[in-house]
Amino acid sequence: MGRLRLVLFVDDLYFRVRLVDLAERLGLEVSDPAAIADDGGPVLAVVDLAGRAEAWSRAVADLKARLGLRLTVLGFGPHRDVGLFRQARAAGFDHVWAKSRLVSDLPDFLNRLAGRRDADADFRDDPSGPDGDL
Repeated sequence: MGRLRLVLFVDDLYFRVRLVDLAERLGLEVSDPAAIADDGGPVLAVVDLAGRAEAWSRAVADLKARLGLRLTVLGFGPHRDVGLFRQARAAGFDHVWAKSRLVSDLPDFLNRLAGRRDADADFRDDPSGPDGDL
């Protein structure tokens, strides 16, 4: 099985930079959703639910059609928007998290998906600032 690859549907530059940095520190590949090859390896799509629902719903459906069970979809958004979370679940998302959970749980989640036991990087680790909080 190939290594875990990430596909990001995140327009927010602040979150996108942090996600790419975390992926690099964990040795994961960040792939272009349109060009991702089906090599049999696992793929995690991370979707910012603040984007247009029509666009992310269509993109996730396309990836699921191409990658099947190798694809795990994680959406994140504001914790108060329960309707948006329901919409993501209806669109086939495997996980829907509040932004705060993304910050606290993503490193361990990525390591589990990648088949590792211990996180060796923290999403909150930010070399450019003292607290690293999103």
